[in-house]
Amino acid sequence: HGASLASMTTTTLLHTTTPRHIDSVAVSGEGLLALASSSLTGDVWDGELLLLRPSEGGEECERIMSTTTEAGNGAVAWGAAGVLASGDDSGDVQLWRVPMHSARVTPGEDEEDEEPLGWLPYASYCEHEGGVTSLAFDAAGQRIVSGSLDGSVKVWNGGLQASAAHTLLHFAADTWCDVQVFGVAWCGAAASQCVVSVADDGVARLWDLRTSSPLTRSSAALGAPLTCVAPTADEHVHLLGSQCGRVYVLDWRGGSLPSQKVEPNTPTAVRTITPQRAPASPIAVGYDDGKISVLAGANLSLLASIEAHYDSVHTISWVAGDCTALVAGGVEQQLLRHEVS
Repeated sequence: HGASLASMTTTTLLHTTTPRHIDSVAVSGEGLLALASSSLTGDVWDGELLLLRPSEGGEECERIMSTTTEAGNGAVAWGAAGVLASGDDSGDVQLWRVPMHSARVTPGEDEEDEEPLGWLPYASYCEHEGGVTSLAFDAAGQRIVSGSLDGSVKVWNGGLQASAAHTLLHFAADTWCDVQVFGVAWCGAAASQCVVSVADDGVARLWDLRTSSPLTRSSAALGAPLTCVAPTADEHVHLLGSQCGRVYVLDWRGGSLPSQKVEPNTPTAVRTITPQRAPASPIAVGYDDGKISVLAGANLSLLASIEAHYDSVHTISWVAGDCTALVAGGVEQQLLRHEVS
């Protein structure tokens, strides 16, 4: 159990991914959990993609699909019609079809050499030259945006296409310095006209996709390296996480200065922020020291502080429609469920 300010949190261990840490988790509309994990053991860096189905009460998870990958996996996102996108440390983006029925499709004891039914990528995009750090589907669940350590953002139309529809580049102010992109999101969700990206140069960029050669429509220089970005219920407003522990609220209609900033509850970097589902729904923020802050949607005041993780929290996702339960994972190789009441 973790103590909180105005709430109590109950923590449950759902799944252990040893020896791999969890870099990303995504929850489908049907409640299935997709996990992206990676492991560095000696000279080998491999990964695993897992699909888990929570029990009715949410206290347990059944592992229903999995596949090991040659590279570690840094990002995962759900699209439409049971399509799952993954991004790995070699720079590849892959699309997977996931059966939405409940049958278990991992190999049984007598089928160890058989490939799991339905768990093969049907498309691979191999243009990034660095590891993929973030993925996001548009509102229709068709187009994908990916961010990479190579400093590029790519927009894919989905399907079997061979090349990206757009390549957006972050250029460093100093030529000797490389820029790494750590977060991407869509802006103007209804029409999916723009993409937001954040990088370790401390700059958030808004890209207009309505031209054949998209340029930066707006940018915000925030001083500290930016680690993640999440949309809010207002499609023009995004939450930005920073290396200094601050959370910034940026309204792209108001220029390049954040309209609000949340001072850190802990002096370590923000690693992940949950998207806001509705105007009044809360937001969860995960930090490098293992803490999770639950913030009020209206004014970003602190509602609860969860201290059940002992190492960096890389990913968080709400699993309850009323935002009373979330799952989180990271370096400690455990997927935990936290209920906030």
